[in-house]
Amino acid sequence: MVRVCSFLMAILAICLLLSSGLCGNQPAFADDWVRIATGGIDGSYVPCYKAVQCMAINGSNLYVGTGDAAGNAGGSVWSYDGSSWQMVGSNGLGDQENWIVYSMSSFRSRLYAGTLNGTDGCQVLRYNGGTSWTQVNASGFGDDDNVNVMSMFVFNDALYAGVGNDPDGAQMWRYDGSVWTCVGSAGLNPWTIATHTVLSMAEYDGALYAGTDNPVAGADVWRYDGSSWTRSASGGFDDPTNGSVTSLATVAGELYAGTARGEIDGGCKVYCYDGDSWNNVGAAGQGFGDPSNTIAWSMTSYQDCLVVGTYNEDVGCEIWNYDPSMDEIKPVSEPSFDEQNDPQGPGRRQTVVVCSLLNYGPELYCSTHCADTGSSGEVRRYAGGTDWPLAAPLGLSAHNDTDAFGMAFFDGRLAVGTAAVASRGQVFMESASGQSWSRIAEPGFGSNLVSIIASACEYQGNLYVGAEKDYGGCQIWRYNGSSWAQVNQDGFGDIGNAEPVCMSVFDDRLHVGTWNGTGAQVWSYDGSTWNSVAEGPIHDDSSCVTQLVEFRGRLYASTPEGRVYRYDGGTSWTQMNVDHFGDPDNAGIYAMAVMGNALFAGAQNNDGCQVWSYDGTTWSKISEGGFGDAENDVAWSMAAFDSRLYVGTQNDDKGCGVFCYDGHEWTRAATYGFGSPGNRNARSMIANGESLFVGTSNWDSGCEVWRISVAPPVIDSMSPQSGPAGTTVTVKGSGFGDARGGSYVSFGGTKAVEYGEWTEGEVTCKVPTGVSGGCTVTVTTDHGTSNGKAFEVLTPTWYLPEGSTAWGFSAYVTAVNSNDCAVSVKFTYMTPGGAVDGGTFRVNPQSQLTVNPGDAVGSSDFSTKVECLEGRTIAVDRTMSWAEEAHNSVGVNYAADTWYLPEGCSAFGFETWTLIQNPNDAPANVKLTYMVEGGGANSFDKVVPAKSRHTFSMAADIGEQSASTTVTSDLPVIPERSMYRYDRMEGHDSVGSTAPAEDYYLAEGTTAWGFTTWVLMQNPNPTDAQVNVTYMTPGGPVNQDPLTLPANSRKSIKVNDVPGMAGVDCSIHVHGTVPILAERAMYWNNGEKEACHDSIGSPAPHASWYLPDGQSSEGRETYTLVANPNSTPVSVTVSYLTATGQGGVTFSETLPAHSRKTCDMSLWMKSSRASVAVNCARPIVVERSMYWGDRGFGTDTIGAYSD
Repeated sequence: MVRVCSFLMAILAICLLLSSGLCGNQPAFADDWVRIATGGIDGSYVPCYKAVQCMAINGSNLYVGTGDAAGNAGGSVWSYDGSSWQMVGSNGLGDQENWIVYSMSSFRSRLYAGTLNGTDGCQVLRYNGGTSWTQVNASGFGDDDNVNVMSMFVFNDALYAGVGNDPDGAQMWRYDGSVWTCVGSAGLNPWTIATHTVLSMAEYDGALYAGTDNPVAGADVWRYDGSSWTRSASGGFDDPTNGSVTSLATVAGELYAGTARGEIDGGCKVYCYDGDSWNNVGAAGQGFGDPSNTIAWSMTSYQDCLVVGTYNEDVGCEIWNYDPSMDEIKPVSEPSFDEQNDPQGPGRRQTVVVCSLLNYGPELYCSTHCADTGSSGEVRRYAGGTDWPLAAPLGLSAHNDTDAFGMAFFDGRLAVGTAAVASRGQVFMESASGQSWSRIAEPGFGSNLVSIIASACEYQGNLYVGAEKDYGGCQIWRYNGSSWAQVNQDGFGDIGNAEPVCMSVFDDRLHVGTWNGTGAQVWSYDGSTWNSVAEGPIHDDSSCVTQLVEFRGRLYASTPEGRVYRYDGGTSWTQMNVDHFGDPDNAGIYAMAVMGNALFAGAQNNDGCQVWSYDGTTWSKISEGGFGDAENDVAWSMAAFDSRLYVGTQNDDKGCGVFCYDGHEWTRAATYGFGSPGNRNARSMIANGESLFVGTSNWDSGCEVWRISVAPPVIDSMSPQSGPAGTTVTVKGSGFGDARGGSYVSFGGTKAVEYGEWTEGEVTCKVPTGVSGGCTVTVTTDHGTSNGKAFEVLTPTWYLPEGSTAWGFSAYVTAVNSNDCAVSVKFTYMTPGGAVDGGTFRVNPQSQLTVNPGDAVGSSDFSTKVECLEGRTIAVDRTMSWAEEAHNSVGVNYAADTWYLPEGCSAFGFETWTLIQNPNDAPANVKLTYMVEGGGANSFDKVVPAKSRHTFSMAADIGEQSASTTVTSDLPVIPERSMYRYDRMEGHDSVGSTAPAEDYYLAEGTTAWGFTTWVLMQNPNPTDAQVNVTYMTPGGPVNQDPLTLPANSRKSIKVNDVPGMAGVDCSIHVHGTVPILAERAMYWNNGEKEACHDSIGSPAPHASWYLPDGQSSEGRETYTLVANPNSTPVSVTVSYLTATGQGGVTFSETLPAHSRKTCDMSLWMKSSRASVAVNCARPIVVERSMYWGDRGFGTDTIGAYSD
């Protein structure tokens, strides 16, 4: 049984020393949890102590004794050499039940410490050096009611210990270095059992004086001559309201005593003894003029003056200086040491008692006890006036990260923000190997007021964290991988916004929910500007937004008042549940998550937390109280992982709980507290495709992070290891699952769409279209992505639907052989009259081939098929010119049943033609769907005969319109689109794309040099797309305001009119919230006529690109446009491959992050033809533009990629 004497109980209650105690299915994966962070994340945790209770000098060092840790740790002792602090005794000096090191003294050059131990009785321990201590008494001196060594003093070469004992009265023990002797007790000396403890001691006039307590008759001061005791002062100095003599000190030949006296009685008093009588120090008055100064807790002599430290629960402790020679008293501290830069917050009553005062060298030090769990004990040094700067870290702990709060993934790694009781909140990042942690921010971002990093989120490629400030308003900080920047005004302009509790990305904006005593707020950020999305507070009496979650395209918020709100746009929010889900015993909702088609919320309840599910219409309770254990009273965290819902709870009895729900039943997923009751709270939870992470609250040994992972699939072998699109590949291994479900095989970044067998150990699929060159094959399941196996997707066959040597057109086809060996290339032309053999050509390694189709077809329309007979990869494009202009396009490697062509116009002098090539042996039934800008969609059925190409006019189908085109067919076909303007004074052409994507990249673009650039976007979806366009310029990225692309429509952007984009070269990145397509057209005037060119974008960057055509002779200019969409600089290698394979040139260029560079062939190749190859270690985007005829002619195309 734990016992504490009644006087001590009263004192501890007054001083707030007592803190609150921390008082079936089989677990799912219970043995699979791995602790990846401990001891406050990086292992440097030191408990924060609310009490720095005593001080002593031994040798040349100052020692302090601490206790009342923020957790269950025992007291500690720290050593200070004048420059640095070192812990020399931890966790109760060997016994965790030694809650506080309450007194210390130096005896015979050794340091001794007395403890408070309410279990076995107080202990006295001797310091041996290092961190070693030896107990030198029997616990409690043989009586476990002796709970505390309240005072310790050396007199006449003996160590005296004043002990508190509630039922039997105070005792005094003497130690001669080997034996303890009781020299004072209720039965041994005149004091009675009403005297519970010896609180203070001092030597005066050759005798030992002891101050005691007697809350009934008033405190006494006793005099001891080494053999017997006599009463020096009795009955509280004839005032029974002086219930305790809490401090004694000698100054200038006189003995002083400080008392404890209730506020109702006027506060503490100070008395002076001259050897004959005790007299009240009138200058000190009662409570030094403030009745709240109820205890003169500590005193010492300093510069021939008396210095007194008080206990004051109202405004905080004070320190007073009394000059006996002048009979003058003055304050030498602010209440609670308050100052504008107070590390515990200006204006806070964080320190209520000056526990001890001591001269160390020429300077005066004090130690304190804090007011509550949000503050810390302190050691301060007097600097004159009322200035007492800190002389030690708060609570003697520079790193006491107790809670793993905000967690987010950044750059593929886990980042964790922490909370600390006394030190500052920190941000830790897991190492790339996952084996260690490092701090990536200065603690508290340099502010002593930041104690919690409450939230974290990745947004726009940066890490954002929310910092709670004790005063002045919360802060949001952004990390780009190398440096931090604050991105908001403190508190968003309202200091009431103290804590940014949660973060979430919604509608491509970062949203932050705050705690605010006058009403919670939500703020939205687009990367540059903050907007309030709640008109004042989200609700008048909602103090906090505890969680923000996107569900079915809407943003939901939860509050401590048991409510769930939905954001309706603007500043409008709608409550979506009844308060507390209709159960008045339910309190706050602190966790929400989405799994499948439902939103889940956890409700706090003293009878055990509850989990509720929402299907968009109705809320349903899906768990019983606390999952069968009422101690699981708060659901603090929640995440969906491995097709299950996981919930983390607070359990002060057993340690935190983790439970999982499979849609039908709940299972405990981990042992309570992960095996340690100190992990009392699963504070945070986050999951990725591979692992679930849980961050704990642990005030004993520091917060921890635990991880559970489901093993990803493994590929053992693959056959074949190369082949063109459509090749059947067999993948063997393990962990694929018994059925495919949502699992898939990827070739690079492209998923296979055609599958055969799918079993646990074997998968067959076909190489998808849209992939070329070397790639990595992986299998992805719900449990993660497998190891990769190398596969080379060969592109030996190319199709070019457009082509004509009639109607005034001329044409040439260019191929590039990037292989290290010669290849044979066969040409076949599909004409209205049938297939025409275009001949087979031998092409040298690393060289360019140019072919004139007119040599085989004469004057005719045609499509082209080009094949490498050895099955190796080549690249092919085609150029057409006529009297006024020219256009060019790279070919495609395959036919498909669906194609998209974003650009198209039959108005404003334009004509648009869709050229469809059918390489099949049967007619193709084709549907052309025009998605009109500002209008709806119109479809027209067409037929393309076998092995032919047909041309279709947009104007003939829909009249004068601006429209994108979607081509669908019952057989795989290849379309291309050409456009002409002003009676074919100018024209451009491009192939289409087989699949929309959320991202499209366009390397070329400029609004300088007389160019006008347009971005054409197509949305083939039944829902609107929100689109963000980023321009990568030589000076860095420029973001356009987001826009809406309606369903089944197309939209045009004139880049020249975009703010910040006048007169600048650029590449373009288009991102949609749903898959879309993007194309870019450019127009210019050379002074005599207008000209233009165009290209489809690339849905992804690639590492290797090939551009078959290129020329720097005959007045032609060739430019290679390279875009770097990466967040870091890249080095690219550009190679020019000549017709013979000889005399080529290779050089390197460095591109800054999010920028573009233009490479002029004429700077490297004079008067020559050459293909272009561009390679980079990281994915990039490449196009090529060509001009001639004083730029009256111009062509452009995206490159062919091979990676």
